[in-house]
Amino acid sequence: MEQAAFFGIVFGLVAMAAYGLSSFLTPVAVRKYGLVRPIFYRECFAAIFMLAFILATSQWAPITADVLLLTLAISLLGFFPVITLFKALSIGKLGINVPIANSSVLYTVLLSAIFYREAISLQQAIAIALVVVGVVFISFRPGQLKAANLRHTAAGATYAFATSLIWGLVFFLWKIPVNIIGPVMTAFILESGMVLWSAGWLRFQVGMRIRRKDLLFLAGFGLLVALGTMSYNIGISLAGVSVVAPLTFSYALLVAVLARLFNNERLTRLQYLSMVFIVCGIILLTAGQ
Repeated sequence: MEQAAFFGIVFGLVAMAAYGLSSFLTPVAVRKYGLVRPIFYRECFAAIFMLAFILATSQWAPITADVLLLTLAISLLGFFPVITLFKALSIGKLGINVPIANSSVLYTVLLSAIFYREAISLQQAIAIALVVVGVVFISFRPGQLKAANLRHTAAGATYAFATSLIWGLVFFLWKIPVNIIGPVMTAFILESGMVLWSAGWLRFQVGMRIRRKDLLFLAGFGLLVALGTMSYNIGISLAGVSVVAPLTFSYALLVAVLARLFNNERLTRLQYLSMVFIVCGIILLTAGQ
């Protein structure tokens, strides 16, 4: 395995761990403040941590106006899935719409193979397929499909499908500014853009107040997001997007394990099978480099 590819995989796994912990903690904040308000504070802290890291490590890079606008545009595009997923979950079932949204990694891989001309071996293709199937079905609830209102299910699934497509496109597009200004500067601008977009949405919708005692929790939340975004960007700067993205999106496995350990959530046979698929996919991906 080439050294760069090895470290790309390592950073992909770090991103998986950071995003997994962040996703596991998300329901705590959402129950208190809804979806967008915690995102605003999370992104604020993430941007602050990234700026501190950039200044401490002298990684500030010169940036032209066109690259800045491009990166902010990608950030804006990345904010739309937050809204569409919120709509999907507000009118549909969690166990139906989350699996649809999680299929976004498939679009990221396909776009990378087509436009970045990333060669995918048979072993990698099998590994990616295992991860995608595992990620989709680990949060699937067949019982909710039977009990769901057909009209609401169709409407929610439409928003979830839009979430999947846009997220897949966004994680694919991150590679462009990463190649120009580096992974850390890209991460900082992306998260700073999310601060702007979520602030605008909050002022328009629900206001920005939050209790002071929750700020420390949200700071930890932001630190995890900063670590995840920087790690993913560093990973795709060293290895192919088609390899790093499936590893990163495997965070659904960690969320399921943490939910079982700390929330005493019972896992179904389908979820256990999905976990096996994801682990096998990760092993094949790492062994194939």
